[in-house]
Amino acid sequence: MNLPPVPTLPEAEVRSLVQEFNSLPRRHIVPTGPEPNHWVFGLHVVPIPPAGYLLFLVNPASRLVHGLGPLPIETRPLSAEEAHDRAVKVAVLLLKAFVSKLGRTDAPEHHKVAPWDWAAEDAELAAAVGGALRALGVRTELCNVGTATEHERNYSTEAFTKFLENLVRNMRAAREARST
Repeated sequence: MNLPPVPTLPEAEVRSLVQEFNSLPRRHIVPTGPEPNHWVFGLHVVPIPPAGYLLFLVNPASRLVHGLGPLPIETRPLSAEEAHDRAVKVAVLLLKAFVSKLGRTDAPEHHKVAPWDWAAEDAELAAAVGGALRALGVRTELCNVGTATEHERNYSTEAFTKFLENLVRNMRAAREARST
């Protein structure tokens, strides 16, 4: 995964992103069907050099997934300032995901919606990202980040495993195509 680490956006770009995100409509259901517009996110390690965290989003009911990153892997405990900086980067990636229609560039414009609600895979990430969303000025109802249920965490882990397997398979195929 030869992607550069997530850059820190200039303050004006972050304000613009927050404003665009806050203007998105919110619906109880996802635009693609009758499933709840509830998203679960977590940081998962992608062990492909250079290894990094991928912010992985999943809608357990619709089975839609989206990944963003990478974020650097820490080899030591984070200071309070470093933990805050990481939470802000995660929050910015979440906003980008929904503003960009979860990377589906061919999707109709009505697919550009904010989540109805969301949950992090663990309570610490939920609290940190919720605080970062508040500090960025995200609308209040989306600053409340829940904690995923065991079922949601299990589904997210399974979906990420399949996502990673597909990524490795595609990278191998691309490498083989270049060598022929």
